[in-house]
Amino acid sequence: MAPTTPTPAAQDTALWLDLLVRQLPELLVDLSPGTRSRSGDRPEPTAAELAARDARIREELRDALAVERAHGLAVPGHSAAPLRLHVSDALAGHQATG
Repeated sequence: MAPTTPTPAAQDTALWLDLLVRQLPELLVDLSPGTRSRSGDRPEPTAAELAARDARIREELRDALAVERAHGLAVPGHSAAPLRLHVSDALAGHQATG
């Protein structure tokens, strides 16, 4: 099979990715999919932590149901993607100056 020439869009993408990796070397580690830690690697939650988590979940469910009843909308639960703040701050700072 004959080698193919990358499209201009592919070349632009490669250029931007290379630039990001050079400016923010930790970005590859922070944004790459990782493996979940084994349950033995973290301490067991205390009774207070479990109670606080359960209370938060119950409150979120009540709020979601109230919004759904009032507006017919579904509300996502409490699940934020993990992102280190220094990476987020670096990206925001780069966008502001770039």
